[in-house]
Amino acid sequence: MITVMLGPMLPALSARWSLNDTQSGYLITAQFLGSLLGTVSSGFVASRFTFRSAMLLGVALMAFGAATLVSHGYFWGAVAVFCSGTGIGITVPTCNLVVARTSGQERSSSLNLLNFFWSAGAVSCPFLLAVLPAGQRLGLLLAGLVGFLGLVALALLAAPIRMPEPASSPEGAPQFRLQHVRTTVVLLFGTLFFVYVGTESALGDWLASYAKRAAGEQGGGWVTVPAYFYGALLVGRLVGSRSLKRIPDLAQARLGAVLAAGGVAALLYSGTLTGIAVAATLVGLGMSTLYPIAIGLASAGLGTTAVRVMGTLFALSTLGGACIPWLVGYVSTRFGSLRVALLVPLAGCAAIAVLFCNPLPEKCQSDS
Repeated sequence: MITVMLGPMLPALSARWSLNDTQSGYLITAQFLGSLLGTVSSGFVASRFTFRSAMLLGVALMAFGAATLVSHGYFWGAVAVFCSGTGIGITVPTCNLVVARTSGQERSSSLNLLNFFWSAGAVSCPFLLAVLPAGQRLGLLLAGLVGFLGLVALALLAAPIRMPEPASSPEGAPQFRLQHVRTTVVLLFGTLFFVYVGTESALGDWLASYAKRAAGEQGGGWVTVPAYFYGALLVGRLVGSRSLKRIPDLAQARLGAVLAAGGVAALLYSGTLTGIAVAATLVGLGMSTLYPIAIGLASAGLGTTAVRVMGTLFALSTLGGACIPWLVGYVSTRFGSLRVALLVPLAGCAAIAVLFCNPLPEKCQSDS
């Protein structure tokens, strides 16, 4: 919910602070730059303390950002978004690594299930915003998120959950060296992570604004459009947690990338709220299993260096989230059309399809 809340909030925040699309895009960039900082530091925090401590710190930062987002003007709103992004950056890779380390040969399926719960929060956020009183939407939603994060912190402190301890390098163990990494593998998956997260974030953050403008919707229905996208991600990951046990990872990834590209193309031609919602659903279904599959293949392809290099890949994915949504806002301001700007995520989906067709993922799949 914290990750995706900017999307449905963006039109209201833009009106509140009189922002153009480029300035609105900077809010998204602030969130992901904070997430980049959190991602880069997550390994240090977890290894210095524990996985549980890292997640508690992340929850605290997210709560602080939500509590202060609309308390002042645009600048301090960006600072609040940066703080919540830092919390996201610490928490997400920590959760993914805990699940990856405890799931054995079913890591793709388990990671897919983990991301299913992320999707559940993403779907509920726009609907919660839509049902709240129009004049109090932002304040009530943010207050609710702060309260919910407090409950999560209490659960992390009190629940008897057994977590693996962060791995420590025994004395004399081989350390990370650049020559130990197959550079082409890192380049491929780094590009894939960058483009995927950037494209998904761009779509999630700009769908509500696009629906409001393209469909000329005067009511509040446009607020819910991102929920169709995230709902499709949720359903796709729920189904994918089982189908990935029977169908090869790459077969699903390639089909999904093509479906996502087709869905974005449909968005460009949709002029009604219903058409935009259907297209957003197709995009979400196509993208649903791409990221879990990429994480699983990268972990297999990097071998013994995965623990150290995965942090770099997560950082690149976060950098994609900081750059590509802002690029959409810049193109929209430059050409005066958010429809034209959606060519950016369309190109992203096409690039993902090309990257999954590279021979290297085939080898990573056979290695796993």
